[in-house]
Amino acid sequence: MQNINYFDDVSFLQVSRVVSRRDGAPSPRHEFWGLGLMLGNGSVKTNNISGEENIHKLPFLYLIQPSPGGSFWGTVNGEERDNRWFIMQGPRAERIVKSVEQAFDRKNSKFIYLKSYQELIAIHQKMLHIFQRGIPSQQYLLAVCLEEFVGAICSAMTVSRQNSPVFDHVAKIAEKISADPGKEYDFMQLAREHRISYDHLRRCFLEYAGKPLYEFLLEKRLVLADSLLRESCCSIKEIAERCGFPRQAEFARFVKQRTGLTPSELRKQPDLDSV
Repeated sequence: MQNINYFDDVSFLQVSRVVSRRDGAPSPRHEFWGLGLMLGNGSVKTNNISGEENIHKLPFLYLIQPSPGGSFWGTVNGEERDNRWFIMQGPRAERIVKSVEQAFDRKNSKFIYLKSYQELIAIHQKMLHIFQRGIPSQQYLLAVCLEEFVGAICSAMTVSRQNSPVFDHVAKIAEKISADPGKEYDFMQLAREHRISYDHLRRCFLEYAGKPLYEFLLEKRLVLADSLLRESCCSIKEIAERCGFPRQAEFARFVKQRTGLTPSELRKQPDLDSV
């Protein structure tokens, strides 16, 4: 019988935990990938190969990527840090770490602040137990735990982002669109006005509203069109313009695609919400 090779795209080199109040040793050059939890109530320093020093408030999740080495963790006023991490190799390892990096708000940041770490701590503890037992037939369980770990990161990141000031901006943009869906919107300009990147706005809006920005706008336009067609005496041309469609034919296609009815037919139908 052939071995199942579903888990052969990732191999774990180390799963570990160190609690310390001292400076760490400089890291060697390496080509592996990993994720870590730096826990505690104080702060920790990072020192890189060029001598640059930065202080980071605990706790946080951090990314481990191929590096020329030379960096190390440093103590701040003798404060205790609880460092839990795992390192790995293989296509899945690289893909997962890069995906976590891309999902985070700031590019090139290796430190991710979350609202909750309890589930991640529990999964890491399970991984540590499996790794220390060292039973070859159970090593696939580490890959299973890896998927659980990433899922827990996604859940924790969602909670963190939705409690961030960015979502206040997203809510204001959604409110603005809802109040006047017939207006022509420049979403990139809206992002600039709120001092956030357009890509970040799109990601957060999708998370906030459950649909992309443009789809949200079109749905609000359809609700407005339905209301005007049923409750006003305006011509279809006037309604089209009020709903953001300068050309009546374009408006007719939009309504037909969304409802299966022409504007004239929709005018004779009951409220969309009652269907």
